[in-house]
Amino acid sequence: MQRLVNSFRSWKLYPLSPPRTVPSNFEFPPYALGIPIEPTNSISLRSPEELALQRTVSRFSSQIRALAGRHCIPGATTDDVDRAVHEASVKHGFYPSPLGYQGFPKSCCTSVNQVLCHGSA
Repeated sequence: MQRLVNSFRSWKLYPLSPPRTVPSNFEFPPYALGIPIEPTNSISLRSPEELALQRTVSRFSSQIRALAGRHCIPGATTDDVDRAVHEASVKHGFYPSPLGYQGFPKSCCTSVNQVLCHGSA
């Protein structure tokens, strides 16, 4: 138990950097504007155009996940990873989906070591 307590004391807490922002010409999702998302029980079929857009977004999401992984190196902070994800997303015209969700200030959800990080509803 003493060893566990000592390991907690060795953690260095970093100050939270300012919330990320996107250019004002971006289309903001409703939740980022403070508009609540209404739950729905309906299922809608996607048009071929919507499916093509979903494929584009899915490919980009896979590339962003890989980019985030490449930034997970010894000495990097979670803010370093978030910055890389944010900058790449904005550069390619994509709004980082976690940003602004229920007030979340960053562009990806990150944690350290064995801590599981996830979104919450």
